[in-house]
Amino acid sequence: MEPNVNKSEQLEPLWNANYVKVWIANFMIFFSFMLLTPLLPLYLKDTFAADKQMIGIVLSGYTLLALVGVSVSLLGYLLFASVHNPLGYYGAALVIGLGNGHMWPAYQNMFINLAPHTQRGTANSSVLISWDVGMGLGILAGGVLSEHFGYHSAFWAAWIVNVLGVAGFFGYVRNSFARNKLR
Repeated sequence: MEPNVNKSEQLEPLWNANYVKVWIANFMIFFSFMLLTPLLPLYLKDTFAADKQMIGIVLSGYTLLALVGVSVSLLGYLLFASVHNPLGYYGAALVIGLGNGHMWPAYQNMFINLAPHTQRGTANSSVLISWDVGMGLGILAGGVLSEHFGYHSAFWAAWIVNVLGVAGFFGYVRNSFARNKLR
């Protein structure tokens, strides 16, 4: 059964060049986040001899303090890569949490607003796929990099991939969204 669509409406495929660029920027940002996330408890234990209770407190604070945007997260990834002391570690976790908590709902809203009303469910699923793919590959890359080159190589890789995602967001995605949003 065909959806109830006005015949004068021209349906463009959802996965067009604009949509793919937004998807790739979102993937890169989430990839860098998930490259670090599974390493955090191990890093706390190995580097700072933290017990399970301290690791739980740090990671729950990391999640609860997520409030502000993508640029803030970028600073957090830089802190992880460049400041090798407890202040850098805890500060980076706080800053990334603040940035990502603000960014994810905005990204999801952008994806949905790029899609025609008949494809909003597909748009929502697509953004979640970019998060899932970024999460899976980020975890894998973080494990491989930290195993073969140490934690800081994974932290620098997370920052570099995040820079690419943020550059894609500010260089293309933001303007493309303003031009192509449907409402």
